[in-house]
Amino acid sequence: MPYPEQDPTDDPFDEDLPPRPPRDRARALRVRAEKADPSAAFSLGWCLANGQTGGRDEERGLAWYRRAADKGHALAQYRLGLLHAEGRLLPADDRLAAGLFLKAAEQGLPEAAYMLGVMHASGRGVDRDQAQAVAWCRKAAAQGHAEAQFTLGLMCARGDGLPRDGWQAVSWCRKAAALGHAEAQHTLAVMYASGDGVVQDPAQAVHWYRLAADGTVTLRVHAQPGARRTEVAGIHGESVKIRLAAPALEDRANEALVAFIAERFAVPRRAVTLLAGARSREKRIEVRGSAMDPGRALGL
Repeated sequence: MPYPEQDPTDDPFDEDLPPRPPRDRARALRVRAEKADPSAAFSLGWCLANGQTGGRDEERGLAWYRRAADKGHALAQYRLGLLHAEGRLLPADDRLAAGLFLKAAEQGLPEAAYMLGVMHASGRGVDRDQAQAVAWCRKAAAQGHAEAQFTLGLMCARGDGLPRDGWQAVSWCRKAAALGHAEAQHTLAVMYASGDGVVQDPAQAVHWYRLAADGTVTLRVHAQPGARRTEVAGIHGESVKIRLAAPALEDRANEALVAFIAERFAVPRRAVTLLAGARSREKRIEVRGSAMDPGRALGL
């Protein structure tokens, strides 16, 4: 079953009830969670672990993550896998982490698929297997995971796990660069400067060097106006899906999107430009001068 698009902060009640104060939200989630609702259990765990209920309590959050994971919730399985892989709050255990990533990846969670690829490439917690590393990275990349796309680009560029193929390396790096991946942008600059895999093009090299150096990020966004709140809601194809608490009237949704992106990337609104898609749900956004990693800024 494909993994449904869901932002980790989603509150199951927000779709059909007015916003609640933090403690009321926690009580409402707990009622649902205790009725074996894994999405509510995960949301409650996230709220507790991130201080969204009036106080940060990672231990209690962890307990609810476990309940959600036991019920097959992919994001909960992924979060527990990360904690085991990092040895934070839970004992370091690469084999257990890999098993949790596998469960989440089999439900279609791209972050988990990428982590499995990394573990197979290094032999952490699983047998070292380049074919499996490539296969899992491809699954993540197909869902718009920029780091997986960049990793495949490096594999093609180096002939590491994949045949050396400059054209494919450029193709994968361009996909990641379009999602704002700074290392992919720098790698493209080097390729265009040297003519490795592409026709040598100094102008393109300068373009990508500038993007990589000045913190400029270009995002593909699938906008959903008219939502109850403005939030990131996962990946839609090769775009970041963003719900907007503004109607698609008189540029109000576009203005809300620009304001939201500026806040997330900690830049003034004038540093965010809508490059394309003013009258479409599919948009391209440029963010200038941000020092933040795009994935971290957007909570992906």
